[in-house]
Amino acid sequence: LGGMGTEVFFASLLSPIFSALTGCLIFAFCTTLGYSRRTALVVVFLNGFATFALRYSKSFQQESQETFLALGAIYCWFLFSRSRKTRYWTYAVLCLGLAVLMRSTLIVLFLPSVVLSWRMARGQPDTSRRFLLDVGSLVAGLVPFILVQLAYNWLKFESVWESGLLARSGVASVSAAFSNPLL
Repeated sequence: LGGMGTEVFFASLLSPIFSALTGCLIFAFCTTLGYSRRTALVVVFLNGFATFALRYSKSFQQESQETFLALGAIYCWFLFSRSRKTRYWTYAVLCLGLAVLMRSTLIVLFLPSVVLSWRMARGQPDTSRRFLLDVGSLVAGLVPFILVQLAYNWLKFESVWESGLLARSGVASVSAAFSNPLL
């Protein structure tokens, strides 16, 4: 281990593992969308070598985990919208909720989920009812995660709305405002 503590060694494995899992998820998503395996592999390699994914896989920061959870949330929501299986709803809400706990700005993933629900509900019987049930169930599933995030902010910064280093330093920076994730 070269003098590293066991904790540091295992922490250094998290980003490469999540980067590899993200590649697997991209492959699964591409094949689910009907692309060939060859095209899916090209997309995985483009993600790995043409984006910051390779760089992030070598760091101790949480971008690899956030990417995995964000893509996992959208992929599972797509599967739920298509098959209506409860397990996909559970996976999607769990991924999105954990992503929000890691970086609260990832709540914006709610919008693509809503658009995906609307697109998948079109053409189905009782479209508006199905869409409203999907959005309502997504909101209801996210409430516990949002409450945990707000409680954490209250305990750490004495305000539910202040988060990250902005509350401590007074720096007017968006990146500083959300740089202290819960997980």
